[in-house]
Formats: sequence, structure tokens, C-alpha cells
Amino acid sequence: MKSVFCGLLVLCWSLAMSKASERELTIDTPTGKVYGTLMTPEQDTKRVVVLLICGSGATDRDGNNPQMKGNSIRYLAEDLCAKGVASLRYDKRGIARSVESAMPEQDIHISTYVKDAKGGIEALSKDYDRVVVVGHSEGAKIGTMASAGNSRVAGLVLLAGAGRPTDEILKTQIRQTSPMVLESVSSIIDTLKTGRMVEQVPQMLYALFRPSVQSYLISDFAVDPVEVLQGVDVPVLIIQGDKDLQIGVEDARLLQEARPDAELVIIPNMNHVLKPCVSTDMAVQMETYVKPDIRIEPLVAREIADLLNGYDFECC
Repeated sequence: MKSVFCGLLVLCWSLAMSKASERELTIDTPTGKVYGTLMTPEQDTKRVVVLLICGSGATDRDGNNPQMKGNSIRYLAEDLCAKGVASLRYDKRGIARSVESAMPEQDIHISTYVKDAKGGIEALSKDYDRVVVVGHSEGAKIGTMASAGNSRVAGLVLLAGAGRPTDEILKTQIRQTSPMVLESVSSIIDTLKTGRMVEQVPQMLYALFRPSVQSYLISDFAVDPVEVLQGVDVPVLIIQGDKDLQIGVEDARLLQEARPDAELVIIPNMNHVLKPCVSTDMAVQMETYVKPDIRIEPLVAREIADLLNGYDFECC
């Protein structure tokens, strides 16, 4: 009986997606165009659209980078579309199809990505009545910053978003995975936290703290996601998996404490890339990061669609 039910779900999803459409949309930036994909259902009422913001690293619109191809953001767009929700997902500046917008790494700050997100919101506002921002991982913080005081934003969804500044997150991750270098890492982080560059970086830590990325880290460390979230005055949904090894449930609770009216959803057996995973073993987890045939947890799109329905956006 269960297999029949699952088969019906797949059939319904396939029928919905067969009627979906995609077209390229661009965001103008000072260094060139950033390209994205607008995915729309067959019945697109133009009432509401979701802006999907990906996480950290050299990440493209589908949530992939050269080391990992898991298609998490693409799958989220498809799942939302199957529920009647239009969405725009876009490359990070200088990445993939948007390579022409590349800028020197040392000139990139977190505000760079916030401006791109605001550009996406503005572009969507030309055709849609309401824009709901959905940010994943680092994209949750970027989305929060882009939403604060933005009259074009009607809602905010944080997926696996940090509830602490990035310097604290990094220390926690290093303590758990590489405690032998914690002292060296903490010294570098503490210096960057004061706004000062670090001239001498140990070779083993060079990829993480190379001079060209330090300006970005300094700008990022200065942002407290809790403080920024308190400046957002639209409905907020916080979604967190309990098998996330990068951002814990405690971070989601910190975010909710900043916005007690926000809805918090903890999804069992979901990891950082929004995929089903019952294990906290790193090797098992990494399979879901790199295998594009593993789809994301369907509850994510359902919770977002429920948020939109709850605020009478008439989309799903």
C-alpha cells in the first residue's frame, strides 16, 4: 500500500512539473549581469514569487559548486513549482553562467551578495505582487539582511541558518572536526574579528584564511544574524534539520528567540543540504552532498507552501 501511495505522489509531481516552465532572468550588478532561472507553474497568478538564495562558496543557482553537485536548490525550486509556487534561483556573482560579473576576491564583502539579493527582489517586484525570500545556510543571513526594512519583501524563510556570528560557528566546527588546529584558527579568527588582516597564515590553513578572502571574513564576522533578524518585520519561517552537522538545532532556537512570533519547524533526519539522512556519520552525510539523484526532504517545500497559504497569497 505504501509503495502505491509513493507511486501516486511521484506521478502527481511528474504531471505538475511537465507543465512548468523556465526562463532566464538577469540581475544587473556593477560588475556585470548575474543570471538566474525563473521557474513558474502552469497557473502562475503573479501574486507571489519566492527568491531562493544559495549558501556559501562558489555556488551556482542549483546549489552546486565544483566539489559538490547535489542540486539542493534546484530540487527546492522544482518542489515549490509542483505546489504552484514560482521561484527565482540565481548564481552567486562571478560563478557559472554569471562568470562575466566576477570581481577580485579581495573586493568581495557580504554586502556584495546582499546587494545582489536586493537586485533579485527588485527584478521580481516588477512582475509579482509579493516576494518571499528563502535563504539557505549563508543565504539565510544574506536573505535576512536583504529583507530588513525592505518594503518589497512579504515573508522570510530561513533554511539551516546560523543563529550566531560566523566566527563562532567556525570555532565550533573546527572544535568538532579538527581540534588540533583550534588554537591557531582561534587566533586568526579573533584578529579578523577586530577588523585587522592576518599577514602570516599557516600553510595548512591558507585555503580558509588566504589574504584575498580575509576582507570578506571581516565583513561577515561583523554581522550578528539575531540582531539583523530583529529588524525584519515580515512573517518568518525557520526550518532546521536535526541531522545537520554544520548548523545545529540550537541555532534555529536562537533565531526564534529573536523573533518569538516566527514559526520554527524541526525536520527529523534532514541534514544541512536539506536531504534525508538518518546518520550523523560524516562519510554517510557526504554521499547526500555529492549525489544529484538524491532529492531533498519534501517537507521543506510543503512548509514554505503552507506559509504562503497561511498569509493568503493564493498561490498553492
